[in-house]
Amino acid sequence: MAAKTIDKPASFNENYSEQDITHVNNIIDWMNASPSRTNRWLSRCAGVSDAYISTLLAGRHAVKADGLLAKILPIMEDTEREHRPGDFIETSIWMIVQHACRMARAEGGFAVVAGSPGVGKSASLRHYAELHPNTIYLCGSEVINSTAVIDMLLDALSIKTGRQHRKSAKVAAIVEQLKDTGRLIILDETDKCQKDTPDPLRTISDATGCGVVLAGNVNLRNMVAMGDNRYDLIESRVVFWPEIINKISPEDVKLLMQPYITEDMITKYETFDEVARYAFDLVGGSARKLIKSLIKQVLMLDKHSRENSQSYGGISRELMAKIAKSYMGIAHPPAIPRKASAI
Repeated sequence: MAAKTIDKPASFNENYSEQDITHVNNIIDWMNASPSRTNRWLSRCAGVSDAYISTLLAGRHAVKADGLLAKILPIMEDTEREHRPGDFIETSIWMIVQHACRMARAEGGFAVVAGSPGVGKSASLRHYAELHPNTIYLCGSEVINSTAVIDMLLDALSIKTGRQHRKSAKVAAIVEQLKDTGRLIILDETDKCQKDTPDPLRTISDATGCGVVLAGNVNLRNMVAMGDNRYDLIESRVVFWPEIINKISPEDVKLLMQPYITEDMITKYETFDEVARYAFDLVGGSARKLIKSLIKQVLMLDKHSRENSQSYGGISRELMAKIAKSYMGIAHPPAIPRKASAI
């Protein structure tokens, strides 16, 4: 089924300036250039509802359009920017994580980011911390409890305390240094931590006004929502709670592949978009499988084939299917769609 084309509005209401109208028309052209750039995908990137995107592009936005346009234009710019292998790519997952961090910081409350393993949550959180040096990034694990979190914060803040200091004195020292600073604390892999881990973060946030982002796998959302594992006092403090991130989008896959695989590396019988869409199906929407496994294997086999086979025609979906079956443990790769016959 062909992707639906977005029509440009015949008219715009009074909430659009002449510049806004130009931007909307450019956005529609950009959306129509790729079938995977849907309203839903863009709404996830911008951290707003589908309805906001629909009314904006229909020329019927209920408030001034410049605020929402300011969120969308950087997304357009990033998709058109050339990246090198290893560069951080600002996918829709990054947009969600960035908005969660902004909300938690601005409101001095909690944000919860939960999703499937390998979609890029941790990479996005670390990237946010790199861009905002006043962010404190902590990574949890099965051995982390409230005492360990306190010690991690003391170390991050370079606060020296003696071993004889009680937990309450350590928390008081942290509060004193963080009070009125507007800093953000991120605890990644929260769901792996021990039950009492969130307690000092709640106390510190209440006393200092610092925001906290809790990130983890899918069950983290249920833990907070149900008040399990001492999260009952966290739920009412959550200021941003996006839906569970199950997978990256087909557009994300294209963005992640572009620094590594160019159009001229693809077989002449297929397009980059076709290969990227098949890669999305192969990895099940996992950024980790795409970057760490599929792309690396494809590049290795592509290099070997170019050097050793005169008949090699370039990267294809068939090549990806063979790699998935032979080297990625995917016993039954998705069927390769047949091309429509020419009439």
